[in-house]
Amino acid sequence: MNRFAWMMRRELWEHRAIWAAPLVVLVLLLLGALAGNVFETRVHISADDGPGADSGLTEEDIKELESIKGPEDLHKLEKLDKLKDSAQQGELQTMPAGEALAQVSVEKRVGLLVVAYAAVSAVMFMVLGVIGTFYALDALYADRRDRSVLFWKSLPLSDTETVLSKFCVASVVIPLIAAAAAIAGQLIVAIGGSIKLGLTGGAASWMWMPEVLGGGAFAAVLLAIVCALWYAPVTAYLLLASAWAPKSPFLWAGLPPIALAMIEKIAFGSDHVNSFLKDRMLAPIKMLFDDDRVGDAPVQAMDIASNISGLLASPGMLLGLVAAAALLAGVVWVRRYRDETT
Repeated sequence: MNRFAWMMRRELWEHRAIWAAPLVVLVLLLLGALAGNVFETRVHISADDGPGADSGLTEEDIKELESIKGPEDLHKLEKLDKLKDSAQQGELQTMPAGEALAQVSVEKRVGLLVVAYAAVSAVMFMVLGVIGTFYALDALYADRRDRSVLFWKSLPLSDTETVLSKFCVASVVIPLIAAAAAIAGQLIVAIGGSIKLGLTGGAASWMWMPEVLGGGAFAAVLLAIVCALWYAPVTAYLLLASAWAPKSPFLWAGLPPIALAMIEKIAFGSDHVNSFLKDRMLAPIKMLFDDDRVGDAPVQAMDIASNISGLLASPGMLLGLVAAAALLAGVVWVRRYRDETT
């Protein structure tokens, strides 16, 4: 076990982009949060979002009415009347972010903030997904390119251990790093958003509500688990290309599925291969966003959990894990019997 852990640490030492890339994204996110507090941010709300929707008054509007004590406060009532009239007429209203969130219902507000946190997770996972793709393609090919594979084979390390260590880095370590970076990014957004909302008529506490911040962290952790399992066959396939390709493993990995999709389209006029590839690559990200549920955070959290359980128990998940095991066996076989001296 210590030897296996050392092999994975070696991968992180040699491929620093795995942990450097999320740091760069976090720095950019921090700069964006600072810029968002320096420059004024105004948003649009319509009749569906503003005080003219549903009952016509939000909780903040009711408090505003209750605060009217005399003639000197009548301007508050006039303001509410104007907002309601413009909303009923379908007009867009432009106002600071804090005031805009104050105008919508609590459920809508919480839902929008949860989606913002989920977007941070999606960006972080997509960035590290690209890093993981190039890592898997280069993991075994780099050893063959510089002939260091001969040195590693001279050590008391089996080909199975070598392949599995690289597979675990791509399928387990990278998603965990993405989840940790996503949660750190959500904290940056929470701090920056708290300041912004406090300065623009909102409440800083909105960013720290358990259903908001907790929902974002929950989504990041679950996304890491799903990505580790769902993309296992993709990672194993990339490692096979890295172990076998004489040159340019990226082309050897990408050309076969593209060729199959084109042949199917030309010969049969169908699109099954292309649909399969899209579903395999995009299903975990789609799990975070459900257009029919955005804006209702409690339902959205249950919907994400339902999507996860459905994805984990789907035939695609089970068949994918079987395919990953078969592909990994192929990677071990190629690495063990390939002649690296020629």
